[in-house]
Amino acid sequence: MLEVDIFNAHPLGKNYSRVFRIRFCGKAKLVVLVTRRGFEVSESTVGRILAYPRKRVYAARKPSDYEVKAPGDLVQIDTLDIRPEPGCVRKQFSAGDVKSKWAFADIRSAATS
Repeated sequence: MLEVDIFNAHPLGKNYSRVFRIRFCGKAKLVVLVTRRGFEVSESTVGRILAYPRKRVYAARKPSDYEVKAPGDLVQIDTLDIRPEPGCVRKQFSAGDVKSKWAFADIRSAATS
């Protein structure tokens, strides 16, 4: 069963409860779930709450006491935009293994996974 956290205050200070997006749930489904809990909200209100910017989580730093024991335990990754001419953008990806000193670099036209 899906659980919706509706008890947190809305970030804009209104009486509406905050609704967190759940996998496979759209605005309409969340309105139904919240209404079942006894709250009156419209679909547009749920959409505004879901669109509210959240703090982005960046990569976690490694602990200072972390010890690299084997190849692949710690890999450094970097990206770079290369603009050889106006209107042409390339992405350079480079990765280096700290333990084995193995390195890799590649240039692509888009930064897709």
